[in-house]
Amino acid sequence: MNLQRVFALFLVAAFVGLGLSACDDDEKTKPPADVSDTTETTDTTDTVDVPDVQPDVPEETELPPAPVCGNGVIEGAEACDDGNTDDGDGCSALCEIEAGWVCVGEPSECEEASSIVCGDGVIQVTEACDDGNTDAGDGCSATCAVEDGWICEGEPSVCTEVVEAECGDGVIEGDEECDDGDTDANDGCSATCTIEEGWICAGEPSVCVEEGVIVCGDGKVEGDEECDDGDTEDGDGCSATCTIEEGFDCYGEPSICAPALNPDASAQIAAVWALCPEGTCTDPENPLPIEAVAVTYVKAEIGNDPAGFFVQAEQMGPALFVRVANVSVAAGDVVSFNVVAVELVQGRIEVTETADFDVLGHGSNLSALAQDISAKDDLMTATTDYLFEYVEATVTISGDRAGSGTGYVTYAVDTVGITGDASLLLRLPGAFADAIGLQEGCQLHIGPTPLWRYAQNEINRVQISVWELEEISAVTNCMAELVDVNTPDATTVELVFNRDVHPASVSAGVFVIPELTVTDAAVDGRVITLTTGAQEPAKAYDLTISDTLVDVLGLSLGTTAGFSGFRIITWSFTETFDASTAGNTYNNGSFTGVNNVLWTWTHCRNEDTFAIDDKGLILRRAQEPSSLSATLSGGIGDVAFDVRKAYTGDAERRLEVLVNDVVMETFAHTFATGTDATVRVVSKENINCAGDCVLLIRVGPGNDGTNRQVVIDNVRWTTYTAP
Repeated sequence: MNLQRVFALFLVAAFVGLGLSACDDDEKTKPPADVSDTTETTDTTDTVDVPDVQPDVPEETELPPAPVCGNGVIEGAEACDDGNTDDGDGCSALCEIEAGWVCVGEPSECEEASSIVCGDGVIQVTEACDDGNTDAGDGCSATCAVEDGWICEGEPSVCTEVVEAECGDGVIEGDEECDDGDTDANDGCSATCTIEEGWICAGEPSVCVEEGVIVCGDGKVEGDEECDDGDTEDGDGCSATCTIEEGFDCYGEPSICAPALNPDASAQIAAVWALCPEGTCTDPENPLPIEAVAVTYVKAEIGNDPAGFFVQAEQMGPALFVRVANVSVAAGDVVSFNVVAVELVQGRIEVTETADFDVLGHGSNLSALAQDISAKDDLMTATTDYLFEYVEATVTISGDRAGSGTGYVTYAVDTVGITGDASLLLRLPGAFADAIGLQEGCQLHIGPTPLWRYAQNEINRVQISVWELEEISAVTNCMAELVDVNTPDATTVELVFNRDVHPASVSAGVFVIPELTVTDAAVDGRVITLTTGAQEPAKAYDLTISDTLVDVLGLSLGTTAGFSGFRIITWSFTETFDASTAGNTYNNGSFTGVNNVLWTWTHCRNEDTFAIDDKGLILRRAQEPSSLSATLSGGIGDVAFDVRKAYTGDAERRLEVLVNDVVMETFAHTFATGTDATVRVVSKENINCAGDCVLLIRVGPGNDGTNRQVVIDNVRWTTYTAP
């Protein structure tokens, strides 16, 4: 009971007491009653009514609860609250911001102030955006704030300027649902540029029609319309009444109209095929006409393959390759020309001279000409029935990479219709193959592209071809992966993938190494170099790569891996091959090198013109097997050696490192097409073999006869004694 209530009750009691006291005084002035007196008397004492007093006393006030540090809510004097009471994470156990940190939000997100770098493409706690630069006027300011009139999204931030919509200008902007070029009501698009009830609006400026009404010119093929190209003009293939005009083919919505292909053109193409059974054939006096055919593909000159274009009139062919570079055409053009000269080249009839070339129109429906040859089983026996035709196929890589003319490589493939035929090939520029890193088992969808061929004497190689990287799609069973992690120095981590990395997906924020800060990430093909804080020697680190990192095919490279911090190794010995007696032919032999170690080689030769550091040794094939070995007294702690590609073959270079017949390390790398002088290091730490240990370096794994020439030099190792 509080004081107010006690005081109120006291007043009531006092008041009542006073009344009682007055009654007592009256009684005292009366004479005592005669108990025997029976005369009726009247009590004249006044009655005092005591009011029922209820003081207006306020309810008890509840005080707010005390702040609780660690509940994720900033309360009272708290400067931060990150949902825990841990020290060392920026927000202390007392919910104070720790020195050198910045905390924002609720629950608080804290970052070390030194790690917040505006312009690194990573949005951190104090940044509203980060577009990878510190330029002003591009939406994200020099201090990483969103500038007025801009919207920024993503990481790195992509900023777009907010455009004020003006209803009635015929351009749909902002929140406008339509814009028909005026601000009239009751025409489908209201005065505020919203679609009125019962109307449908499309296009820009908007064309509005009442629901259920078919309107020619709205870009939608409806009812009995044969076409609708979005206008009501005659002479463009789709008439003012939405019928297909004579001599045109129309497809799609809105309709695309192009000159109709000539149904007799296939016979004209066949006549060209029959013109020249061998060699070069020229008849300028009697040129063969090719009328109204579609250009299916335009091929650039790559390596020793000529530039040119392909034409076709019907889905099942035939088709022609026109090896004429001075004609300006694009895929989808409808053309006519006269064939003046042709040449038979490696089993291909190629038109080498034309006359009276004419482009009749554009936009022919190429999808109607494409055919899927995945299930065809006669590609090898009836190749000319498919040659140059616009085809697509799903293929599975079934063999090794091999050269195929300057600038090109091939892989043996299987399809649903043909398996196990090494002459059915996927052919593509070597630069694409370098970037993709294909391996056996990869399944790809190719095309549509023209079918190519190489035929000479009894050889017939059917080549499903790629000339643009975008012609490869639907990649399955072809894992994009991290194949190696190296630490070349104390602040660098090198990541090697089996496929080129898409540069736009690379930023420092993609990589997380607890206990190390990643400050920079640079990509070169399939290698990413991270700049980190100082690594502790030989310390085990964990690396997490975000799924947002992708390869050039768009496949995620997200993964986790472990690596050891950079350790300075003092090598006990380095074999430089200065004493090697290997000659310029592949044979077997031996030599005594550094520390009187006897090195023995099988099917190797000298470095030829591919030296790393003066003398070296070239290993060639797994089939021999091509190898180098030695017994190293004093044990092996760590081992490393340098390798580079020898010669120009495109096969993947593969090596195995064994100690006492146990595989310790494998190396598999596809070097660049042609000559590649890049030197890579193969290393294995902590082998820890005591006593006499046999080191074997060989081409492998496997036992195939593919040439995989690789130069080895500077074999180095540390000795090891068991503790």
